[in-house]
Amino acid sequence: MSPQKDFYQVLGVTQSASGEEIKYAYRQLARQFHPDLNPEPDAGEKMREINEAYEVLSDSEKRARYDQFGTADGPQGSPFGGGASGGFGDLGEIFSAFFGGGMRAGVEVERGPHRGSDLRANARMTLEEVATGADREISVNRLERCATCNGTGAEAGSFPAMCPRCNGRGVMRQVNQSLFGQFIQEVACPDCHGEGQIIRNPCPACRGNGVSRVSRKLSIRIPAGADDGTKLRLSNEGEAGFRGGPTGDLFISLSVTKDQRFERDEANLFTTLYVPYPTLVLGSTVAVQSVLEMHNLTIPPGTEADKQFNLRGAGLPYLGRRDKGDLYVTVKVQVPKKLSAQERQLLEQLAIIQNNGSPPVAESKKPSGKKKKGLFG
Repeated sequence: MSPQKDFYQVLGVTQSASGEEIKYAYRQLARQFHPDLNPEPDAGEKMREINEAYEVLSDSEKRARYDQFGTADGPQGSPFGGGASGGFGDLGEIFSAFFGGGMRAGVEVERGPHRGSDLRANARMTLEEVATGADREISVNRLERCATCNGTGAEAGSFPAMCPRCNGRGVMRQVNQSLFGQFIQEVACPDCHGEGQIIRNPCPACRGNGVSRVSRKLSIRIPAGADDGTKLRLSNEGEAGFRGGPTGDLFISLSVTKDQRFERDEANLFTTLYVPYPTLVLGSTVAVQSVLEMHNLTIPPGTEADKQFNLRGAGLPYLGRRDKGDLYVTVKVQVPKKLSAQERQLLEQLAIIQNNGSPPVAESKKPSGKKKKGLFG
């Protein structure tokens, strides 16, 4: 670059610009004209000018000499110190100058205590068990802390040792060059696999894992009032944690076998009761079956068919509450398919009375009056 080139003009700042303003201008121009980011053929030459200008103006002594003599080295010598125009500078170093280090990337390595996984199981109930609650035995296959090594993974009398390769960090740094400069990447240590420690004498029972798979049977109490999809949570009954982490939980999903006698809406039950016609006409007290017991239902005289009655508190318990839902009973007429001689005689007498003393005559369809045509009309 010619010594007569105005460095302030190259960076696009005034002669009174502060050091921070000069740094900001250089950063913006470096991002715009660095050859790694700008494919234009003149980007390289433009970047050399920018580097030269910034090298002088970012140094207070060189800037003072440049302002006084037009060069950074006074009346003699090159203003660029011989090496300023030799290259573009590493883009990673440019970012490092302003952001405090190379661009960093890496993988997150899980270290320290790690919570065990949650487990899930299913349980089925009858409607009677919903009304009273039920006891169940659940089989689970889960990881548990090894009883032989108490979860350390090392055999008796020995302990895990700090990994010498990563000094117990569990991660290692790798420095890579890319189009955008220098990247520092953190990867799991290949010797300890991110654990930070090495087990030289593994426990023979768990092979150094600290946990082993075990089949268990758990006795649980299902509360009254459960419904399809109800989930129970049993704390600390899941799989064992790692590196001293807490145990997971066991979630039990409940389903209820359908009872043909009832329709269910939460704690309320709906059922249908068929009664003889005289019961609706004369009225009566009849027994109604709920889930666990019988209830008396009073039917007033003159009750119409399909009338719905409400027996309060005769339904199912609400989950987690002491009160119960209701039992809704819809009464319908029971029509007998066969009649005894006496029943038929009584019904016929009733029909005569209701027909003002005359036997009821079933209506028949009157003939249309049209004569059916024969084969020849």
